[in-house]
Amino acid sequence: MAEHLVRFYDEDEDLARAMASFAIEAIHHDGVVVLIATEDHRLAIESELRLLGCDISDAMRLGSLWSAATDAVLAACTTGGDVEQGAFLQVVGSLLAEATVSGRRAVVYDDMMVHLWEAGQVPAAIEVERLWAELDRERPFTRFCAYPSELATSGDGSSVLRRLYGPEATLRPPMAHNGKDNSRAEISAAAEFAAHWSAPGTARRWARSVLGHWQLASDQLLDDISLAVTELANNAVIHARSTFTVGLHTDTESVCVSVHDDSLSLPAPGSPGVTERFGRGLGIVAALSTSWGVDTDDSGKVVWAHFAGSRPN
Repeated sequence: MAEHLVRFYDEDEDLARAMASFAIEAIHHDGVVVLIATEDHRLAIESELRLLGCDISDAMRLGSLWSAATDAVLAACTTGGDVEQGAFLQVVGSLLAEATVSGRRAVVYDDMMVHLWEAGQVPAAIEVERLWAELDRERPFTRFCAYPSELATSGDGSSVLRRLYGPEATLRPPMAHNGKDNSRAEISAAAEFAAHWSAPGTARRWARSVLGHWQLASDQLLDDISLAVTELANNAVIHARSTFTVGLHTDTESVCVSVHDDSLSLPAPGSPGVTERFGRGLGIVAALSTSWGVDTDDSGKVVWAHFAGSRPN
């Protein structure tokens, strides 16, 4: 059965970072990434993949990265605004078959439904979702869908989501941390990572890349924040065992790291013995940061840490 991940985003950059972090995990573990995307989204995702160390040309040459234009796929699958089942299964099914001919599992990003929804073609979007389920019966794959938060929460957005994904579909907006509105941060970035042993390393590399672009004045601050991201990500993978989202926020006075996971269990600093391998993460975060804490809501928890410092003016 296919794994289907649905996420919501405020800016296209958020979508690109989330998909790229998900895709790089697949590529590093001999998977195949298939992008059915608009040109803007494809270029943004490829740009984020490069920041994570992916050579796009090599990935395409080795068959690890495939792409198709949303407009072209829909044009080949629709007649008079209606999605034709046979054409969809042939066009999209053939793309998946070619990408996975070596037996590698595919990770698919698809923004066809967003394209149709924004064009007012909700029945066609629902039909596309049904046809993806048909393809699921033929071969296993992981599918990543993302919707603009504004689209999902406007008008009859919630009812459309329930028609697409069932009555349990809900929108989970990003959580605030430490009682602060993250939207007031001068600059912010976020990316989602899978619950995999390699994810903390990927999260650290992503964080260092983002912080490097922000041109933080102190190399020590960069090292401290990168280590904190690694430790908090390790906790999410080992203890929460869920996907997790890393947020970075900077204003004129400080940098804040936040890690959201699906668990409601509250973390606490441990007191490990000299020979014990685990239990030091929160102690390290507390020692490096000026303050740290935990916030919860129905969707899980956010562990956050503040660091004194700012990006140069």
